[in-house]
Amino acid sequence: MEYAGPEGQNLNMRVEKELFVDPEQTFVIDRFRAEDAPGIASLYLAVYGPAYPFDTYYIPEKLIEANRCGDIHSVVARTPQGDIVAHGAMYKSAPHYNNLLEIGQYLVLKDYRTTFAAFRINEYVAGELLRRVCPDGIFGEAVCNHIITQKSTRLAGLSETALEVGLMPQEVYIKENEAVDRISCIMFFRSWKDRPREIFIPDAYREQAAFILADLGMNLILGPEGRTAPRRGTATVMDTVFIEFAGVGRVNLVAVGTDFPARLSAFEADMDTRNAAVRQVFINLSDPSGTTAVQMLRERGYFFGGLLPRWFDTDGILMQKLLKLPDFSTIRLHSKKAKTIGEMVAADARNCASRTGPEI
Repeated sequence: MEYAGPEGQNLNMRVEKELFVDPEQTFVIDRFRAEDAPGIASLYLAVYGPAYPFDTYYIPEKLIEANRCGDIHSVVARTPQGDIVAHGAMYKSAPHYNNLLEIGQYLVLKDYRTTFAAFRINEYVAGELLRRVCPDGIFGEAVCNHIITQKSTRLAGLSETALEVGLMPQEVYIKENEAVDRISCIMFFRSWKDRPREIFIPDAYREQAAFILADLGMNLILGPEGRTAPRRGTATVMDTVFIEFAGVGRVNLVAVGTDFPARLSAFEADMDTRNAAVRQVFINLSDPSGTTAVQMLRERGYFFGGLLPRWFDTDGILMQKLLKLPDFSTIRLHSKKAKTIGEMVAADARNCASRTGPEI
Protein backbone atom coordinates (compact mmCIF):
# COMPACT_ATOMS: atom_id res chain seq x y z
CA MET A 1 0.00 0.00 0.00
CA GLU A 2 1.42 3.40 -0.96
CA TYR A 3 1.60 6.14 1.63
CA ALA A 4 -0.15 9.31 0.48
CA GLY A 5 1.56 11.78 2.77
CA PRO A 6 0.09 14.34 5.18
CA GLU A 7 -2.81 16.35 3.77
CA GLY A 8 -2.40 14.76 0.36
CA GLN A 9 1.22 15.94 0.02
CA ASN A 10 2.99 14.86 -3.17
CA LEU A 11 5.88 12.73 -1.92
CA ASN A 12 7.85 13.32 -5.12
CA MET A 13 8.06 17.02 -4.31
CA ARG A 14 10.73 18.63 -2.16
CA VAL A 15 9.42 19.60 1.28
CA GLU A 16 9.69 23.39 1.56
CA LYS A 17 7.95 24.10 4.85
CA GLU A 18 8.69 22.89 8.36
CA LEU A 19 5.97 20.90 10.10
CA PHE A 20 4.88 22.11 13.53
CA VAL A 21 5.99 19.78 16.33
CA ASP A 22 4.62 20.05 19.87
CA PRO A 23 7.48 20.23 22.40
CA GLU A 24 7.83 17.92 25.40
CA GLN A 25 6.31 14.84 23.78
CA THR A 26 7.45 11.35 24.57
CA PHE A 27 9.07 9.37 21.76
CA VAL A 28 10.22 5.92 20.77
CA ILE A 29 13.30 4.91 18.80
CA ASP A 30 12.36 2.88 15.75
CA ARG A 31 13.37 1.82 12.25
CA PHE A 32 12.19 3.99 9.38
CA ARG A 33 8.61 3.80 8.11
CA ALA A 34 7.42 5.41 4.88
CA GLU A 35 5.19 7.81 6.80
CA ASP A 36 8.26 9.19 8.60
CA ALA A 37 9.75 10.69 5.42
CA PRO A 38 7.96 14.09 5.48
CA GLY A 39 8.87 14.49 9.14
CA ILE A 40 12.53 13.77 8.41
CA ALA A 41 12.47 16.34 5.60
CA SER A 42 10.98 18.88 8.03
CA LEU A 43 13.72 18.05 10.54
CA TYR A 44 16.41 18.77 7.93
CA LEU A 45 14.74 22.10 7.17
CA ALA A 46 14.68 22.95 10.88
CA VAL A 47 18.37 22.17 11.38
CA TYR A 48 19.98 23.07 8.04
CA GLY A 49 17.38 25.22 6.32
CA PRO A 50 16.92 24.45 2.62
CA ALA A 51 20.67 24.35 1.86
CA TYR A 52 21.67 20.79 2.86
CA PRO A 53 23.34 19.48 -0.31
CA PHE A 54 21.69 16.03 -0.53
CA ASP A 55 18.14 16.36 -1.85
CA THR A 56 17.23 12.82 -0.81
CA TYR A 57 16.47 13.98 2.72
CA TYR A 58 14.10 16.72 1.53
CA ILE A 59 12.14 14.59 -0.96
CA PRO A 60 10.04 11.94 0.82
CA GLU A 61 9.77 9.55 -2.13
CA LYS A 62 13.56 9.56 -2.61
CA LEU A 63 14.12 8.85 1.07
CA ILE A 64 11.53 6.05 1.04
CA GLU A 65 13.22 4.44 -1.98
CA ALA A 66 16.72 4.81 -0.51
CA ASN A 67 15.58 3.01 2.63
CA ARG A 68 13.75 0.36 0.61
CA CYS A 69 16.81 -0.55 -1.49
CA GLY A 70 19.31 -0.41 1.40
CA ASP A 71 21.28 2.68 0.38
CA ILE A 72 20.13 4.28 3.65
CA HIS A 73 18.97 2.64 6.88
CA SER A 74 17.24 5.40 8.83
CA VAL A 75 16.43 5.35 12.53
CA VAL A 76 14.07 7.92 14.05
CA ALA A 77 12.77 9.26 17.33
CA ARG A 78 8.99 9.25 16.74
CA THR A 79 6.35 10.80 19.00
CA PRO A 80 2.84 9.36 19.57
CA GLN A 81 1.56 11.96 17.08
CA GLY A 82 3.97 10.66 14.45
CA ASP A 83 6.30 13.67 14.63
CA ILE A 84 9.98 13.04 13.93
CA VAL A 85 12.15 14.78 16.50
CA ALA A 86 15.49 13.10 15.75
CA HIS A 87 17.16 11.02 13.04
CA GLY A 88 20.30 8.92 12.52
CA ALA A 89 21.32 6.43 9.87
CA MET A 90 23.70 3.85 8.45
CA TYR A 91 24.27 4.36 4.72
CA LYS A 92 26.43 3.87 1.65
CA SER A 93 28.75 6.78 0.87
CA ALA A 94 32.32 7.42 -0.26
CA PRO A 95 34.28 4.16 0.31
CA HIS A 96 35.38 2.10 -2.67
CA TYR A 97 34.19 -1.02 -0.83
CA ASN A 98 30.40 -1.23 -0.89
CA ASN A 99 30.02 -3.07 2.42
CA LEU A 100 31.79 -0.44 4.52
CA LEU A 101 28.90 1.75 5.63
CA GLU A 102 28.88 5.19 7.16
CA ILE A 103 26.96 6.07 10.31
CA GLY A 104 25.78 9.62 10.77
CA GLN A 105 23.05 12.02 9.66
CA TYR A 106 22.32 12.64 13.34
CA LEU A 107 19.91 15.52 13.76
CA VAL A 108 17.77 16.51 16.75
CA LEU A 109 15.05 19.15 16.81
CA LYS A 110 16.11 22.04 19.02
CA ASP A 111 13.30 21.51 21.56
CA TYR A 112 14.47 17.92 22.09
CA ARG A 113 18.20 18.43 22.49
CA THR A 114 17.99 18.14 26.27
CA THR A 115 16.54 14.63 25.90
CA PHE A 116 18.38 11.38 25.28
CA ALA A 117 17.10 11.17 21.70
CA ALA A 118 20.54 11.41 20.05
CA PHE A 119 22.12 9.00 22.54
CA ARG A 120 19.37 6.41 22.10
CA ILE A 121 19.46 6.61 18.29
CA ASN A 122 23.22 6.24 18.35
CA GLU A 123 22.87 3.23 20.66
CA TYR A 124 20.31 1.66 18.31
CA VAL A 125 22.38 2.29 15.17
CA ALA A 126 25.56 0.80 16.69
CA GLY A 127 23.66 -2.08 18.26
CA GLU A 128 20.42 -3.45 16.82
CA LEU A 129 20.84 -1.89 13.37
CA LEU A 130 24.47 -3.01 13.04
CA ARG A 131 23.48 -6.60 13.91
CA ARG A 132 20.65 -6.58 11.38
CA VAL A 133 22.46 -4.97 8.45
CA CYS A 134 25.78 -6.68 9.28
CA PRO A 135 28.26 -4.73 7.13
CA ASP A 136 31.95 -5.63 7.13
CA GLY A 137 32.75 -2.34 8.82
CA ILE A 138 31.33 1.04 9.77
CA PHE A 139 32.83 4.51 9.90
CA GLY A 140 31.82 8.04 10.77
CA GLU A 141 32.93 11.57 9.89
CA ALA A 142 32.44 13.72 12.97
CA VAL A 143 32.59 17.48 12.52
CA CYS A 144 35.25 19.39 14.46
CA ASN A 145 33.47 22.69 15.04
CA HIS A 146 32.04 21.03 18.17
CA ILE A 147 32.73 17.76 20.00
CA ILE A 148 29.21 16.37 20.51
CA THR A 149 29.27 14.05 17.50
CA GLN A 150 32.79 12.91 18.37
CA LYS A 151 31.61 11.85 21.82
CA SER A 152 28.64 9.90 20.47
CA THR A 153 30.75 8.17 17.82
CA ARG A 154 33.22 6.93 20.43
CA LEU A 155 30.28 5.66 22.48
CA ALA A 156 29.28 3.59 19.42
CA GLY A 157 32.56 1.68 19.71
CA LEU A 158 34.44 3.39 16.87
CA SER A 159 38.00 4.69 17.10
CA GLU A 160 39.61 7.72 15.47
CA THR A 161 41.92 7.02 12.52
CA ALA A 162 42.12 10.13 10.29
CA LEU A 163 41.51 13.88 10.10
CA GLU A 164 39.98 15.35 6.93
CA VAL A 165 41.14 18.95 7.02
CA GLY A 166 38.70 21.62 5.80
CA LEU A 167 36.30 19.04 4.37
CA MET A 168 32.98 20.89 4.57
CA PRO A 169 32.09 24.49 3.63
CA GLN A 170 30.82 26.61 6.49
CA GLU A 171 27.66 27.46 4.52
CA VAL A 172 26.20 24.04 5.37
CA TYR A 173 26.09 25.04 9.04
CA ILE A 174 25.10 28.66 8.65
CA LYS A 175 21.49 28.36 9.87
CA GLU A 176 22.57 27.63 13.44
CA ASN A 177 25.66 29.87 13.22
CA GLU A 178 27.95 26.93 13.95
CA ALA A 179 30.96 27.81 11.79
CA VAL A 180 33.06 30.70 10.54
CA ASP A 181 35.43 28.69 8.36
CA ARG A 182 35.58 25.37 6.50
CA ILE A 183 34.86 22.44 8.82
CA SER A 184 37.32 19.62 9.38
CA CYS A 185 36.08 16.11 10.18
CA ILE A 186 37.66 13.41 12.31
CA MET A 187 37.12 9.93 10.86
CA PHE A 188 36.21 6.96 13.07
CA PHE A 189 36.24 3.29 12.08
CA ARG A 190 35.19 -0.09 13.40
CA SER A 191 35.87 -3.34 11.54
CA TRP A 192 32.84 -5.53 12.12
CA LYS A 193 33.83 -8.74 10.32
CA ASP A 194 37.61 -8.66 10.32
CA ARG A 195 39.99 -10.98 8.47
CA PRO A 196 43.80 -11.26 8.15
CA ARG A 197 45.38 -9.00 5.51
CA GLU A 198 48.77 -7.55 4.61
CA ILE A 199 49.30 -3.82 4.29
CA PHE A 200 52.26 -1.77 3.08
CA ILE A 201 52.82 1.37 5.15
CA PRO A 202 54.95 4.16 3.62
CA ASP A 203 58.20 4.67 5.52
CA ALA A 204 57.36 8.30 6.34
CA TYR A 205 54.20 7.28 8.25
CA ARG A 206 54.99 3.96 9.94
CA GLU A 207 55.19 5.52 13.41
CA GLN A 208 51.89 7.36 12.92
CA ALA A 209 50.24 4.21 11.56
CA ALA A 210 51.38 2.13 14.55
CA PHE A 211 49.78 4.64 16.93
CA ILE A 212 46.50 4.77 14.99
CA LEU A 213 46.19 1.00 14.65
CA ALA A 214 47.10 0.14 18.25
CA ASP A 215 43.55 0.11 19.68
CA LEU A 216 41.65 -1.21 16.63
CA GLY A 217 42.23 -4.91 17.24
CA MET A 218 42.57 -5.72 13.54
CA ASN A 219 44.42 -8.75 12.19
CA LEU A 220 47.07 -7.02 10.06
CA ILE A 221 50.45 -8.07 8.74
CA LEU A 222 52.82 -5.18 8.02
CA GLY A 223 54.69 -5.55 4.75
CA PRO A 224 58.41 -4.72 4.51
CA GLU A 225 59.68 -1.15 4.57
CA GLY A 226 60.76 0.63 1.41
CA ARG A 227 59.04 1.85 -1.74
CA THR A 228 57.90 -0.54 -4.46
CA ALA A 229 57.61 0.75 -8.02
CA PRO A 230 54.68 -0.48 -10.14
CA ARG A 231 55.44 -3.23 -12.60
CA ARG A 232 56.28 -2.00 -16.10
CA GLY A 233 53.26 -1.68 -18.35
CA THR A 234 50.66 -1.87 -15.56
CA ALA A 235 47.70 0.52 -15.67
CA THR A 236 46.48 2.60 -12.75
CA VAL A 237 43.04 1.69 -11.40
CA MET A 238 41.35 4.70 -9.83
CA ASP A 239 38.06 6.51 -9.73
CA THR A 240 37.56 10.23 -9.20
CA VAL A 241 34.68 12.41 -8.12
CA PHE A 242 34.17 16.14 -7.64
CA ILE A 243 31.76 17.06 -4.84
CA GLU A 244 30.63 20.41 -6.14
CA PHE A 245 28.80 21.79 -3.09
CA ALA A 246 31.84 21.10 -0.90
CA GLY A 247 34.54 22.02 -3.43
CA VAL A 248 36.21 18.66 -2.81
CA GLY A 249 37.91 16.40 -5.35
CA ARG A 250 38.41 12.76 -4.35
CA VAL A 251 40.41 9.87 -5.77
CA ASN A 252 40.09 6.23 -4.77
CA LEU A 253 43.43 4.80 -5.89
CA VAL A 254 42.85 1.05 -6.11
CA ALA A 255 46.07 0.04 -7.88
CA VAL A 256 49.13 2.06 -8.94
CA GLY A 257 50.37 1.66 -12.51
CA THR A 258 53.22 3.23 -14.44
CA ASP A 259 50.76 5.81 -15.78
CA PHE A 260 49.94 7.14 -12.29
CA PRO A 261 51.95 10.40 -12.67
CA ALA A 262 49.97 11.27 -15.80
CA ARG A 263 46.65 10.29 -14.21
CA LEU A 264 47.44 12.39 -11.13
CA SER A 265 48.38 15.39 -13.30
CA ALA A 266 45.09 15.08 -15.18
CA PHE A 267 43.15 14.95 -11.90
CA GLU A 268 44.92 18.01 -10.54
CA ALA A 269 44.40 19.96 -13.77
CA ASP A 270 40.69 19.15 -13.60
CA MET A 271 40.51 20.25 -9.96
CA ASP A 272 42.33 23.48 -10.82
CA THR A 273 39.70 24.35 -13.42
CA ARG A 274 36.98 23.66 -10.83
CA ASN A 275 38.83 25.67 -8.15
CA ALA A 276 38.58 22.71 -5.76
CA ALA A 277 39.39 23.84 -2.23
CA VAL A 278 40.32 20.33 -1.06
CA ARG A 279 41.87 17.38 -2.91
CA GLN A 280 41.89 13.95 -1.27
CA VAL A 281 43.56 10.75 -2.44
CA PHE A 282 42.64 7.47 -0.76
CA ILE A 283 45.37 4.89 -1.48
CA ASN A 284 44.97 1.12 -1.22
CA LEU A 285 47.54 -0.18 1.28
CA SER A 286 47.32 -3.76 0.00
CA ASP A 287 49.10 -2.59 -3.17
CA PRO A 288 52.87 -2.50 -2.50
CA SER A 289 53.21 0.27 -5.10
CA GLY A 290 51.01 2.50 -2.98
CA THR A 291 54.16 3.49 -1.08
CA THR A 292 55.54 5.00 -4.29
CA ALA A 293 52.26 6.85 -4.88
CA VAL A 294 52.40 8.35 -1.38
CA GLN A 295 55.92 9.66 -1.97
CA MET A 296 54.87 11.20 -5.28
CA LEU A 297 51.88 12.87 -3.62
CA ARG A 298 54.12 14.28 -0.88
CA GLU A 299 56.36 15.80 -3.55
CA ARG A 300 53.28 17.48 -5.06
CA GLY A 301 52.15 19.08 -1.80
CA TYR A 302 49.88 16.44 -0.28
CA PHE A 303 50.13 15.70 3.44
CA PHE A 304 49.11 12.89 5.76
CA GLY A 305 45.47 12.52 6.83
CA GLY A 306 45.40 9.12 8.52
CA LEU A 307 44.33 5.54 7.92
CA LEU A 308 41.11 4.17 6.45
CA PRO A 309 40.37 0.62 7.63
CA ARG A 310 38.40 -1.49 5.10
CA TRP A 311 38.08 1.42 2.64
CA PHE A 312 38.91 -0.94 -0.23
CA ASP A 313 37.88 -3.99 1.82
CA THR A 314 41.62 -3.85 2.43
CA ASP A 315 42.85 -0.74 4.24
CA GLY A 316 43.74 2.70 2.93
CA ILE A 317 45.72 5.83 3.73
CA LEU A 318 44.53 9.40 3.17
CA MET A 319 46.71 12.06 1.57
CA GLN A 320 45.23 15.55 1.20
CA LYS A 321 46.00 18.97 -0.24
CA LEU A 322 44.24 22.30 0.33
CA LEU A 323 44.30 25.60 -1.49
CA LYS A 324 44.75 27.21 1.92
CA LEU A 325 45.65 25.64 5.25
CA PRO A 326 43.31 26.41 8.16
CA ASP A 327 44.21 27.59 11.62
CA PHE A 328 44.69 24.15 13.18
CA SER A 329 44.07 25.59 16.65
CA THR A 330 40.40 26.12 15.74
CA ILE A 331 39.84 22.40 15.01
CA ARG A 332 38.08 21.04 18.10
CA LEU A 333 39.07 17.47 18.97
CA HIS A 334 37.64 15.56 21.92
CA SER A 335 39.74 12.52 22.84
CA LYS A 336 43.44 12.19 23.55
CA LYS A 337 43.80 9.97 20.48
CA ALA A 338 42.01 12.49 18.25
CA LYS A 339 44.24 15.29 19.51
CA THR A 340 47.37 13.23 18.81
CA ILE A 341 46.16 12.50 15.27
CA GLY A 342 45.46 16.21 14.86
CA GLU A 343 49.02 17.01 15.91
CA MET A 344 50.40 14.45 13.46
CA VAL A 345 48.36 15.87 10.58
CA ALA A 346 49.20 19.48 11.45
CA ALA A 347 52.92 18.69 11.69
CA ASP A 348 52.97 17.00 8.30
CA ALA A 349 50.91 19.82 6.76
CA ARG A 350 53.35 22.42 8.09
CA ASN A 351 56.28 20.34 6.89
CA CYS A 352 54.70 20.24 3.45
CA ALA A 353 53.99 23.98 3.51
CA SER A 354 57.62 24.71 4.37
CA ARG A 355 58.62 22.98 1.13
CA THR A 356 55.89 24.35 -1.15
CA GLY A 357 54.95 27.74 0.34
CA PRO A 358 52.18 28.95 2.72
CA GLU A 359 49.41 28.06 0.29
CA ILE A 360 49.38 24.47 -0.91
